[in-house]
Amino acid sequence: LEPETSVSKLPPSQRFSRRVAIADLEEYVKTGLISGELQRQHELFPRGQTRPWDYGKLPQNKTKNRYGNLVAYDETRVKLKKFPADQFSDYINANYINGYNSPRFYIATQGPKNNTVVDFWRMIWQENVQVIVMLANIIEDTKVKCEKYWPEFGQEVTQLNVSCKGKTRKVQHLHFTSWPDHGVPLYPQSLASFLKKLLATFPGSGPITVHCSAGVGRTGTVILSDICLRMAAAEGYVDMLSFLQQIREQRANMVDNLDQYKLVHLVLLECLVTEPSSYPCDASFKKQLEELNSSGTISKQFNHLYDIRWQDEALRPAERDVIVSPSHKDTSKNRYLDIVPGPNGLPLEATVADFWRLIAEKKVSLVVVLNEVDAEDKNVCKFWPSETSDVMKPVPHITITRKHERDFTYWRTHVVHIATSQPEDESRTVHILELRDWRSDDKLPPSTSVILELWQETERLSTASDPILVCCFDGATACGYL
Repeated sequence: LEPETSVSKLPPSQRFSRRVAIADLEEYVKTGLISGELQRQHELFPRGQTRPWDYGKLPQNKTKNRYGNLVAYDETRVKLKKFPADQFSDYINANYINGYNSPRFYIATQGPKNNTVVDFWRMIWQENVQVIVMLANIIEDTKVKCEKYWPEFGQEVTQLNVSCKGKTRKVQHLHFTSWPDHGVPLYPQSLASFLKKLLATFPGSGPITVHCSAGVGRTGTVILSDICLRMAAAEGYVDMLSFLQQIREQRANMVDNLDQYKLVHLVLLECLVTEPSSYPCDASFKKQLEELNSSGTISKQFNHLYDIRWQDEALRPAERDVIVSPSHKDTSKNRYLDIVPGPNGLPLEATVADFWRLIAEKKVSLVVVLNEVDAEDKNVCKFWPSETSDVMKPVPHITITRKHERDFTYWRTHVVHIATSQPEDESRTVHILELRDWRSDDKLPPSTSVILELWQETERLSTASDPILVCCFDGATACGYL
């Protein structure tokens, strides 16, 4: 598939379009990433205000905007019914977004603020919304990104009953919880499964309401992906460029950055081209697994992962790029000189300090060690206090104190207390689960049942708000298995 003339050479007045058949999609995306064409497409649309938003900028409405530089365009804004005593009560930071052959199929809005939660629910009722898609968490990086707008009755909400003046409606609430505020999900598979669930959810007669925090980046990414999936189902073609132009004209900064635009393409590939690899865990699973093994399907799937490895690099943050020539200063921190390991390799003597800084700064409360640490092995280093030394100071501002240990059949639990003098890092208790009998030169664990029991223990000890640090000898083999 030869790349077409760069869209940057087209006249500004022309409607942009790049219709791509599903059969050609993989080559189109790969070529677009390598040639820079996707970047040129995204740069066609300037960031910031391109349409009037005077009403939302009025002093009476300014506090209703989460961010002062992201205001609802006047032409497409959702207008609430006014209260008689408040002539400005019709404003909410939300815009109608056209879908595939469906005007006003979506509402793109910011995450509700404390002073706009009531307005948010007024909009949901007025517009007869039956599906809400939430793409942010309440708190991200210690900052409030969205006010909690549903009742306190559980951790996960999938269906809400909304009542007004004696009438009750059911509203589906779909919450994608693993999208970082700055950046994109590293792997598109997780978002692809979420989009399939959205596609299978009946929207009813009202628009699908989508929000993140600002209501533009993550929100635009999901809306653009959903539009293209519906186009693919109807025509066998997709046109990301045309619909990006459409949604940018209706709300500022939709699909805010290049990585989000790349993600749209990779998610569509996952949904439309990649063969399904998920199977229901029911009574038929064992039989399915036997059929997959006998037919060679599992081997084909693994080979496919090798063939599409170029996709993994597309969303890799710049700071995580492989360093071809490691500096002399950092060479001693790498177990293997031909790769630069991730943060989840067992620490070397030269990296114990960095390892505990990571635990303190990222507020880790659970560490899972998948390869048993051999004190006689010079290639590894025990990174927690032992019975002979109850306290260790890997860096001057961090003190690790041994509390107790406990032996189980398949693992040991080490409980330590980490204290830090840095004001931004809090002291905490850290559990270290050290799996027994998985040697560094073994490709597989002692048994699958051991891993299942270990997983259950991590579920018991983990908290929803704190990350789990998983590490193994090389930072890849055992970690990837888990």
